[in-house]
Amino acid sequence: MAFILKPTNNFTTEVTCFTPDGDKTVEWKFKAEFRVLTQKDIDEGKGNILKDALVSVSGVPTEGQVEQGALLDLLKSRPDTSAAMIRAYNDALTKKNRGSSFF
Repeated sequence: MAFILKPTNNFTTEVTCFTPDGDKTVEWKFKAEFRVLTQKDIDEGKGNILKDALVSVSGVPTEGQVEQGALLDLLKSRPDTSAAMIRAYNDALTKKNRGSSFF
């Protein structure tokens, strides 16, 4: 299927997180779906990646079944996971364009 540019394209990317666990730091990964924030979103004060762009997550290791809304709240509240999701969003949108230059 060919790519179609829409007013809001969602994308899924891998999130790499480093979480302290006792006397060590554990690296683990999960998937997050984001909505691409537009300039209009930002102009209207809706430019918060975690609040306005994060749609869903999958592959998060949890104890038992955790409802998606509660899981998103937990991930947004932790400094390790929130920083990792912001980094993943920015990297996914900019990594392919870093080598490009019009100058």
